[in-house]
Amino acid sequence: MSKIYPSTIINIAKREIGTSEKPANSNKVKYNTWYYGKTVSGSAYPWCAVFLSWVFAKAGAISLIGGRKSYCPDIENYFKKIKRWYKKTEGRAGDICLMDFGKNRASHVGIVEKRNADGTYTVIEGNTSASSNDNGGKVMRRTRLKSSIRGFGRPKYDTETSAFKIVIGTKCRLYKKANIVEGSYGILPVGTNISYLSDTKTGWSKVKASVNNKLCTGYCKNTCIKGKSGLSKYQTRAIITDDSPLRAKNQSGSRVLTRLPKDTKVTLVSTGKVWSNVKVTVKGRKYDGFLANRRLE
Repeated sequence: MSKIYPSTIINIAKREIGTSEKPANSNKVKYNTWYYGKTVSGSAYPWCAVFLSWVFAKAGAISLIGGRKSYCPDIENYFKKIKRWYKKTEGRAGDICLMDFGKNRASHVGIVEKRNADGTYTVIEGNTSASSNDNGGKVMRRTRLKSSIRGFGRPKYDTETSAFKIVIGTKCRLYKKANIVEGSYGILPVGTNISYLSDTKTGWSKVKASVNNKLCTGYCKNTCIKGKSGLSKYQTRAIITDDSPLRAKNQSGSRVLTRLPKDTKVTLVSTGKVWSNVKVTVKGRKYDGFLANRRLE
């Protein structure tokens, strides 16, 4: 069996977002057809747990949840039995989120896509909707509060070594700190393999990468990394000072890449206390450099 990572399961689940039962309120959906081996419908066939089983079976990893299941308490009991049950405050990506919406038992289940900074969880679920948490008829991405979560089952995934590729523009800077003030180790060309270490939750990721044949641990913007979810968008700003110099480094004495006339539009990548890293195209040529913040509107 090929290795199964949290991202393996999450990616399969993500591709199913938007799938719904037809007709509405029928429980007639492809996951039930797969599970029961025939087309079924009616109130006896809720399918949030069946959706979970389908996703893991699709990955060839049904054993990681103890086999096919259609009843949420069975899922919870399985993870408690194998001692891989975690508190509602300890969830992480790839975990199985068991929820209760007033039934005093596990009545709904989903797959954690990510834990959010405010303590909520983004969960991909089957048979849900904005109007019915645990019988809504659709695969959706939901944000769940700890108050509705019973706990998390954690499948015994293979250890994942992240290797994303830099994909922005023509290059990306690897900074020494999670800001642009402390300077950078150098440029990472498009397609550079990096080892993802952690998320700072402020728009930066801590990574390892080779710069000029030297392995460095530093920081790059989430917007640089292929596969990162929830990426921030670049902002467009206008230069207001005439003949603004775009510099190669965030220091006044560094080489001038080009000069930008007043009202030139630039793409703001990141901002420090004094300097901003920007992208701009001038006469068909792309630049990635630094402008003093005082020159930005």
